[in-house]
Amino acid sequence: MTSLSGDFVWPNSITYNCIINGFCKNGKLLVAEETLHKMVKEGIEPSVRTYATLIDGYARWGSLEEALRLCDIMYSYAILTQGLCRNGYLTEALKLHSQILEHNLIKDSFSHNILLNYICKRKNLAAAKQLLGSMITRGLAPDVYTYGIVIDGYCKLGNTNDALQVFDWMIKMDEKPNLTIYNSVINGLCKMASTNVAEDVVGELRKRRLFDATTVNTMISGYFTGGHIDKVFSLAMEMKSLGISANIVTYNTLINLLCKCGCEEEAKELMKMMIVQGIRPDFITYTTLVTHFIKKCSPDEVIALHDYMILNGVVPDQKTYDTIVRPLL
Repeated sequence: MTSLSGDFVWPNSITYNCIINGFCKNGKLLVAEETLHKMVKEGIEPSVRTYATLIDGYARWGSLEEALRLCDIMYSYAILTQGLCRNGYLTEALKLHSQILEHNLIKDSFSHNILLNYICKRKNLAAAKQLLGSMITRGLAPDVYTYGIVIDGYCKLGNTNDALQVFDWMIKMDEKPNLTIYNSVINGLCKMASTNVAEDVVGELRKRRLFDATTVNTMISGYFTGGHIDKVFSLAMEMKSLGISANIVTYNTLINLLCKCGCEEEAKELMKMMIVQGIRPDFITYTTLVTHFIKKCSPDEVIALHDYMILNGVVPDQKTYDTIVRPLL
């Protein structure tokens, strides 16, 4: 780096952390620790993530004594928090977090993000909002990932108003939302049947050329839920001109819509189009088509549909197969 740039670019902590992580993943733990020592000699201070990577590496490869030795060198509360959360000890992780806060050892949002992620998975959004507020009160700046976790958690539970409040906090803190956060907000607005507001957000993203297949799929689902069938197919047809390729989610949403509208044959043709486009139908495609075909079609047609999908590499949903297809066979 240094020689190629003519002494203008030098390795930093991120550079070394990436290299250390690579060696840890390949089991070259001694080389990884030698890289840490070299990093120190170069005058670059290792971060919590540097030690956490090494501790995690030693633990994963069974060298628990070495992992504990590194814990003595650098008390890595972040990796301990993650370990507790991953094994279901959220209460213990929160107690540890409180103890660390008392000793003023938390300097960034890293361990908060770990806790927020698991709290949101438990759907305890009140605790998540309280933890976020605690961060701000203590002068710890939440990052994009912090806000994204909480916003997505609220949107998934349908608490879009709270999600928008956190989104406003983010803007006021001069933190720029990324596309993932925008997609979460759009999803929340669609769940509230506020597709008109969601359209405004998408319109702004279009101006900035900041959208992807998830953005479009979210709007398609929102239109579908809201009964705006014309807008569903209009947006689906527009995807190509936007430079976005339809994916498995797009096709499954459209197939589901056609089936609910009583257009099973059209849904089957769309499934065949998927395969021509190189997209393999999944168990959701299988279940959607089979459960609708059994209502209107003959057993032979259902079996033929099943066989066609199996021959094209579809792994059927076991419950659907056992309750609908197996008895026919």
